[in-house]
Amino acid sequence: MMQSIGITGSIASGKSSIVRFIELLGFPVFKADTAGREVLQSPQIIKQIKVHFGLEIMDGENIDRKKLANIVFQNENKLKILNAIVHPAVIESYQNWKNNQKSPLVFHESAIIFEHHLEYLFDKIICVYAPEKLCLQRAMKRDQTSIEEIKNKLKNQLKPEEKCKKADFIVQNDDETAIIPQILSILEKLQIT
Repeated sequence: MMQSIGITGSIASGKSSIVRFIELLGFPVFKADTAGREVLQSPQIIKQIKVHFGLEIMDGENIDRKKLANIVFQNENKLKILNAIVHPAVIESYQNWKNNQKSPLVFHESAIIFEHHLEYLFDKIICVYAPEKLCLQRAMKRDQTSIEEIKNKLKNQLKPEEKCKKADFIVQNDDETAIIPQILSILEKLQIT
């Protein structure tokens, strides 16, 4: 029987590094951010977003994701509207993807599993943990952005410690603890159950 495993953690906690290793081991991984970007190119979604956010967020025929992010991460109500438009389409995309997989373990990477009560989609959830200060440093370097922009995004997420309390497994990604043995141990436990 196929098991569906969620992978979550804060911005720049190192989820992508964990995902790359899991993929190297041959397991399929659904990336919610990538699916979200694809959903934003759908004509029906673009139409709904234009209705709620106006033409100023458009760049020709496409949504300017940076402009949209600047709006929603500073306004909780607008973020809720965007999520109500995008999340159902991403979940549907995940369900379709999962139905086409043959692996006994499939993974779904998303920073906001707990924030949007998506636990029901998974048999188990892995939380990738890194201290907030380290996440901020990594995100600023990776995204070439200001600490204010990152903090705006983070305020819409649970604290890393809260996510980890809710998860079934934790991977410490603090630049001091080796991550590969942690992942292999989790995979071994998942394949036994």
